[in-house]
Amino acid sequence: LELLHELKPTATVFALLVNPSNPTAEAQARDALSAARQSGLQIGVIRASAESDFDTAFAAIAESRAGGLAISDDELFISASAHLASLAVRHGVPAIFQGNAFAAAGGLMSYGSNLTETYHQAGVYSGLILKGTTPAGLPVYQSTRIEFIVNLRTAEELGLTVPLGLLGRANEVIK
Repeated sequence: LELLHELKPTATVFALLVNPSNPTAEAQARDALSAARQSGLQIGVIRASAESDFDTAFAAIAESRAGGLAISDDELFISASAHLASLAVRHGVPAIFQGNAFAAAGGLMSYGSNLTETYHQAGVYSGLILKGTTPAGLPVYQSTRIEFIVNLRTAEELGLTVPLGLLGRANEVIK
């Protein structure tokens, strides 16, 4: 135990999946509401702070007859992307979320950084640090590979036709 107390981390490698300059859900909600107002759109914000809140949230979304849902990039939602995808389909709500796991799990669309690339880069940085590179000398890495995935099976289940122009922009189409 004494030895463990003497060990102190000298570096932290992180794979950040959200915008570090806008880390809070409240700030994201304010930004979304402001952008919607400027664009003449009407949106609502539904909050869920635990997976147990999801059923109630989706029931409210379905009851409001929302035309779609954009799920924020919060760690809670990332870890529950398959559950969120199934709820969206069950309640007939077209939804988009970052991370390809959402579309692969049955969500309608995903748009975000390629997670394999992000985690690969975290591994590269870990290796560099273990070989002696000073962490302060490494820049913060930001993924440049953004993926747009459309799940046509889900679109069909929701009764939606995805325009060809949108399909043409997709990096992957799940059939």
